[in-house]
Amino acid sequence: MVTLATLFVLLGCLGAGFAVLVAASRRARGWIETAALAFLLGVALSAAIGTALIAAAGPPSDGAVRVGLGLGVAAGLVALVVRFRQRRASEVEGAARERWNTADRALAVAASGFCVFALFYASSMPMHVFDPVFHFAYKGKLVAHEGFGTESWTDVDGPVGRIITHPNYPPALPVLHTLVAGAGVGFSEDATRPLMGVFAVAAVGLLFVALRGFGRRPALLGALSLAGLPLLYYSQLPRHPVSWSHTEAEFVGSLRAEPEAAAASVIALLVGAENAMVHLPRLGPYRQPDGWTLDGAADLPLAALLLAAAWCLGRASHRARGAFGDGEGGAGDLVLAGVLLAGAGLMKNEGLALGLLALAVYGLLGLVSGGLRGMLRLWPAAVLFALLLVPWMVLRRDIPSIDEDYPRAIARVFGAGADEVLGPYDRSPRSVADALGRVPVVVFGFVQSCLNPLRWNLMWVLFGLVFVWRLWRPRQLLAHPLSAPLVLVLSTIAAYGVILVVTPWELPRLYTTAIPDRLLLHVAPLALWCSFGLAWRRRADGAAC
Repeated sequence: MVTLATLFVLLGCLGAGFAVLVAASRRARGWIETAALAFLLGVALSAAIGTALIAAAGPPSDGAVRVGLGLGVAAGLVALVVRFRQRRASEVEGAARERWNTADRALAVAASGFCVFALFYASSMPMHVFDPVFHFAYKGKLVAHEGFGTESWTDVDGPVGRIITHPNYPPALPVLHTLVAGAGVGFSEDATRPLMGVFAVAAVGLLFVALRGFGRRPALLGALSLAGLPLLYYSQLPRHPVSWSHTEAEFVGSLRAEPEAAAASVIALLVGAENAMVHLPRLGPYRQPDGWTLDGAADLPLAALLLAAAWCLGRASHRARGAFGDGEGGAGDLVLAGVLLAGAGLMKNEGLALGLLALAVYGLLGLVSGGLRGMLRLWPAAVLFALLLVPWMVLRRDIPSIDEDYPRAIARVFGAGADEVLGPYDRSPRSVADALGRVPVVVFGFVQSCLNPLRWNLMWVLFGLVFVWRLWRPRQLLAHPLSAPLVLVLSTIAAYGVILVVTPWELPRLYTTAIPDRLLLHVAPLALWCSFGLAWRRRADGAAC
C-alpha cells in the first residue's frame, strides 16, 4: 500500500540521488535517465550512510529519519536550481528527432502499460512470501528497533536469531524498511513494497536509455521485453511442486517426464489454480502463481543497480567513444558507478561478488584496449565501492554464515575439511568427483530456466542466438562497445554455476524456490541490453527521443 511515508522516502531518495548526479557530472541527461539514476543513487546512498550511522549510533529515531529525508528533498531542490542554470541551448534542443510511426507508438504504449501495472501490482498486495517477510522485512525490524551487533544477529541458534536463514544478508532493504517506518507512524513492510515497483520502472527506463543510441525501435523492444518478463510478476508457477525428498537423479528424471504437467501449468495459469485442480485432479494440488520479484526481495533492485553501474562504467570507458549517448563520459560517471556498485553490494551477498566482477571485467577490457591507463582510470569507482562497503564489512565479521560459506565449500571439494558440517542443510560435495556429478544437474537447471517461456518469454533464446551469430566475427565482437556487459553476463552465469555445484543446499530443494531463475534475473537487463544492442547497428545521427 502506498502511504505518505512511502512517498516521503521516494522523494528523499530522488532528491539525494539527483544532488549527487548534478554534483558528479554536468553533462546533459534526458529526464528518463535522470529520474532512474537519481532513485537508484539515492537508495544506494541511503543504504551506505544509514548502515554507517546506525552501526555507530544505534537505531534512528523517527525525527532523525524525517530530518534526513527532508535534507535529501532539500538537496534535490537545490540541485534542480543549479542544473537549470547549467543548461545550454544545445542541451535543450538535443539531437535530430526520429519520427514516430504506428509500431513505435504501440510498443511505447505496451511498455508503459507494463510499467504502470508493475507499480500497481507492487502497491496493491501485502508482503507475504518467505524471503521478503522473514529475511528482509524481519531484518528491517531489527535495524529499526535494535540496530546492529545484538544477539539477534550473532546468536543464530537462539530463539530469535535462528529465524534468519541467511543472517549475513546485507542491510540495504532493511535500511529502506527502517526509513519507511521512521517516516511514518510505525513499522509496516507493506508500505515499503510499492518501492519494488519503482525499481522495476527504473530498470526499464535505464534499459531504454542504454539502447537509445541504436534507435528508438530496439530501445522500445528492449524496454518492453524487460517490463513484460513473467518473472517480474510471479515465480512460483501454478503447478504441483517437486518433492524435496527427490534425489538429484530422480529430480532430473521427473523433469524429463513432465510435458503433460507443463501443459497443465499453462492451463492453470490461464484459468486459475482452483479450476485446474477441479478439471485436472490427477496431476495433484496446484500452488497459486506468486513470486519474490515485486514482493520485497532484493533480486530486482540488485539487477537495476548493476545495470545502472554498467551504464556509467561504459560511459566512462574510453571504449565508449560515441557509443553511449551524447559522447564520452568522464570521472563523474565513475563516481556514480562506484556508488551504484556499493548499493549492489549492500543489496545482496551476490551484489558484492558482482561488483568485484564488474570492476574486473571493465578493468581487463580497458587494459586490452587502452593499456594500463585504460585499466587504472577506473580507480574512482573502485575506491568508492570499497569505502562505502567498509561499515557493513566490519559488521559482517561478527555475523555467522549459515549454509552459504562458499569458500569453505570449494575448499572441501579439494579435500580440506571434508568431514566438516557447513550447516543444518549441508549436502555439498565432498570431493571433485561429487562436484562433477552435480554439473549435469546444474546445467540442466539453467537450460530449463532459460527455455521456460512462463518465466522469461524468449529473452534468453534471443540472447543465445545473437551471441552465437556475433561469434562468427570474434574480433568485431571484442571491439564492440557492449563487449564488457556481454562478458559480465557470461562470467556471472559461469560464477553462479560454480556456486550451485558446491552449494550445501540440495539442488532439487533450491529449484523449487525459483533458483536459478532469481540468479539469472540479476543480469537479465544486461542480457537484454546486449541482445538488442548487438542485433542492431548503432545510429550514426545520434537521434534523440
